[in-house]
Parts: sequence; structure tokens; C-alpha cells
Amino acid sequence: MYRAQKLLKLFLFSVLGFIIITFSLGLGCSESTTEPELEVKADYYTPKLSAAPTIDGDNSDEVWQSVPWAGIAYWITGDTVTDPNDFSGRYKIGWTEQKIYLLVEITDDDFSSCFDDINMVSNDDCVVLFLDEDQSGGPFQSNHQAFSYFIEMDSSVVDFTTDQNANFAYFNDHVEVAQVKKRNTNTWELAVDVFSASYSESIPAQANMKATLESGKQMGMTVAYFDADLCQTSCLYGSCEPLENVNTMIWEDADHFGTVILTE
Repeated sequence: MYRAQKLLKLFLFSVLGFIIITFSLGLGCSESTTEPELEVKADYYTPKLSAAPTIDGDNSDEVWQSVPWAGIAYWITGDTVTDPNDFSGRYKIGWTEQKIYLLVEITDDDFSSCFDDINMVSNDDCVVLFLDEDQSGGPFQSNHQAFSYFIEMDSSVVDFTTDQNANFAYFNDHVEVAQVKKRNTNTWELAVDVFSASYSESIPAQANMKATLESGKQMGMTVAYFDADLCQTSCLYGSCEPLENVNTMIWEDADHFGTVILTE
């Protein structure tokens, strides 16, 4: 009897030890499992278009109908707007392998274009497209690793040059623009060539390397609007919130840009 009890105890201790070891190994495996990568959060997921839209300022093209609107609702600088008739805006973005396309619809009680001086561009009403094709961020006024396209009421496209004085120049060969104004709403339709960060002003635009546009590409981008009441800069609103507590502004540092991801 004693021998049988001893064998039973040994058996039970063996089983208990096996359970403990198995449980411990299980915990170890669980703790060492790699967490799945979180999806990058974008301000806008840009769908691929079945065809390029006709650039005529008309938002009724079939290719635009399934593309979602998003708001231009984040204050960046200047006055704040409480009346949507004074300013409100929204936008759509689509892409093909050749270009990105935008519809920008602005409601404004007074569309103003007061200055012929190219260096007074922010004192006129204008859409601004901030674009960093590889989302590398950082200062960009002395280089073209990012662009800030100011698109004026006459459809001119203006950006900073890379000279030391940070003067403006025309970049009309980067963006095809068309506009349609109906009462107090103006619609900009844009077809944008996306150039790589190696862009050089010393050679013709179309001789520069363009970025590869493909599903999953992540870009820095903010769609914005300068509302220039009384022929002076009144406010700038954008499609995403800029960084806080940073001494540079969005037209100086691409770290302030939002995130756009190209999707199928």
C-alpha cells in the first residue's frame, strides 16, 4: 500500500510539473509575439481614378463622383472665421500613374485679386497646395524637396524660388488649372505633376525627374486657402492641423504638412 501511495504521489507531481512548464512556455511565446504594424493614419486616403478628369473646373465628371469630399477647416494663421459665408472650403484628391488631381471648392463673400506684384501673392485670395512627395519633411525654402503652390484667381501658379532672397516665380508648367465661379462659390480643378525632391530650377521643368505614383505611396500634403479680405492677408485655413509649438510656419517647414496615402 505504501509503495502504491508513493508512486501515485510521484505521478501527480510529474503531471503538475508538466502543466507548470507547459504554461510557462506558453506565456513566453505569447510575450515574444511581434505586434502587427499599425496602419499609418492619413488625413486623406486618395483613390486611384479610372481615367484622368477633364480639367475644366466642372466637378460633374464621372470619375469624381465616388471620390470623397474633405474639409479645409483647420486654422493656420491670421483671423479666425465664424461665418461660413465669409469662408468655407472642401476638396477632393485623386490620382493616376501620371499625375494627382484635385477639386477645391471655396465659398467666400468676396473673392479679391488686388495685386499684379507676384511677391504679394498672399495678399490675394488663392488656393495653396503644400506638397512633399516623399514626406521627408523639414525646411524647404532653399530647396525643392517640397513645394508650396499658390494658385491665384487668374489661375497663375506661384512658388518660392531657391535663391537666397526667397523670391517668388511662376510654376505654371507644374499645375494645369481651370476655375468655374458660381455666385459666391469658386471651384478650382487641378492636374499636378509630382516632381521628386531632386527638382532643379536650372533645367526645364519637364526635364526633371517625376515621382513614381503607386498605391501605398505616402506624401506630405495640405490643401489650404488664403482669404485676403480688403486686399490684405486675412486668414489661412488648411486641410489638416499644423504642428503646435514650432517656430516655423507651414510655408517654411514641411513637417507641418498633413499625410496623404494613395490607394487603389
